[in-house]
Amino acid sequence: MVRDHKGSTIQLVITDIIMPLMGGDVMAEWLKIAHPNIKVLFSSGYADDAITNRMIIDQGFAFLPKPYAAAMLVRKVRGILDNVTDTALFKKQSERVTQNRTEAVELGIA
Repeated sequence: MVRDHKGSTIQLVITDIIMPLMGGDVMAEWLKIAHPNIKVLFSSGYADDAITNRMIIDQGFAFLPKPYAAAMLVRKVRGILDNVTDTALFKKQSERVTQNRTEAVELGIA
């Protein structure tokens, strides 16, 4: 659906890390190839998924653990959209996008 989106620019996607068929991390990588400026906020309620959660954060994506209050979500989203969050995370995310785009071109999928 995002691939065919013709409206205003999608600025932020909020996704769970664990999803059926495709993990949120894989989805985010595909989105970032097609939309390099899109920001991604991951969320998870699995306490035993700490390793995956850490990997997401280490890759430069924002993370919000579940459960969370609506006010917390609003603050997190506003911070991401306003680039108030750690700029090093976004730099890391951009570097990963560049690497993914290069790999996609080499594989002939972009």
